[in-house]
Amino acid sequence: MDAKQVKREEKMLAKEAKKDDKQLKSAQKEFNKDKKKDSKLLKQHAKAEKQHQKAIAKEHKLAAKLEKAQTKHNQSVRTLEEKKLKVDSAQKAIADHKAKLQGKESQLAGAQQQKVQGEHAREAKKEQLHGSTATSSAPVAAAAAPQQHVAGTTNTQPTPVTNQPDYPPTTTAQHQAHPNAAFQAPTQNAGYAAPAQNAGYGAPAQPQQQAYHLVPAN
Repeated sequence: MDAKQVKREEKMLAKEAKKDDKQLKSAQKEFNKDKKKDSKLLKQHAKAEKQHQKAIAKEHKLAAKLEKAQTKHNQSVRTLEEKKLKVDSAQKAIADHKAKLQGKESQLAGAQQQKVQGEHAREAKKEQLHGSTATSSAPVAAAAAPQQHVAGTTNTQPTPVTNQPDYPPTTTAQHQAHPNAAFQAPTQNAGYAAPAQNAGYGAPAQPQQQAYHLVPAN
């Protein structure tokens, strides 16, 4: 090989060496750049891992709070159900007592009405008994009074006031022989009043007695 060819080969070798150096520098630069990026990524990873652990701790804490809150919530639900059962029981007791009270009120009203009716019936019975006693005793008293005045006289006896025609006065002997002499009333007496008809609730009107004048016996 001549010198010119050798020179040309050396020049080519230098050019290749320069190219290799350039590639090496570029690769080194890229490597350093990627290495810095890797360090940055590692830092980001560490930071993310730290935040992740912090989030895990917070989640565990919140989970514990949630479990505690869930327990409280469940207890609150049970308490709410118990209170509602008590309210329902109280409402049922009120309804039952109200129905019982209405029944007692009806019984009280019935007892009061029965008492009033019983009092009225007893009062009516008493009035009827008193009326019957007065009615039965009045003719006897009316009959006893004329017999006391008739003894030793010739005065006429009263005849009952009826719708029948008047009869002439009778003698004392005839009046005493008559079986209904105790129930006869004077015929000519403007002040005489016949006993009132009794309906069972009042005493009959007492008849006014005829005034008798004793006449001396001949």
